[in-house]
Amino acid sequence: MGRRRAAPELIAAAGELAVWRDRERASGRLLRQGEMDASYVDLADARHLEFDYLRRMRDVVELARRHLGLRRAPGLRVRVGDGRALLARRPDGSADAVLVDAFVGARVPRHLVTAEALADLARVAGLAAVNVVDTPAMGDAAAIAAGLRAAFVHVIALGRARVVGKRRGGNVILVGAHALPPLDRLRASAAADRSPGAVLGPGDIDAFIGGAPPWRDAQAMQ
Repeated sequence: MGRRRAAPELIAAAGELAVWRDRERASGRLLRQGEMDASYVDLADARHLEFDYLRRMRDVVELARRHLGLRRAPGLRVRVGDGRALLARRPDGSADAVLVDAFVGARVPRHLVTAEALADLARVAGLAAVNVVDTPAMGDAAAIAAGLRAAFVHVIALGRARVVGKRRGGNVILVGAHALPPLDRLRASAAADRSPGAVLGPGDIDAFIGGAPPWRDAQAMQ
């Protein structure tokens, strides 16, 4: 979620989707789906990340690049398609990191985060971060974390303390990695954020999962 803001100005709408201008940041544009804030872009500053979950994803990837030797790419190439199908065609170890921020309504499409899908993601990438929006029971997040734990050496979770503690709903970033990210730096960055967050290390993930099994392809196709 983003900061509390003055009432935005409606620019365009189509069905459930609406684009609003941020009255407190003239170049800011908020995308809403129904009553849910879905995305935010600053047209003048692409580095401005309004939502705290995006800042947590940035922290993970920046620290992985800086401290685990991940490569800089000289350019950016965009491919449009189903993320799982595109990953299936990539060679082993061909991606430094993969960020999954995909939703149908408020839920991650299940076929992207089954145990089989996450195993293929771990084959391709050294690190994966999945943005999940869930309610306090965190059933979806627990199942995805279980799938990541089966696919990667390390799993961590980032979000507001009450969210990762399953005391309220919201965004949680689940990270699977073959090399452990620097937890102290992640915790320091999250604590210093304007919307302070918390980090669950690998030792806390079993309690977060709580025995939930990962989703399977057979279930996703039902």
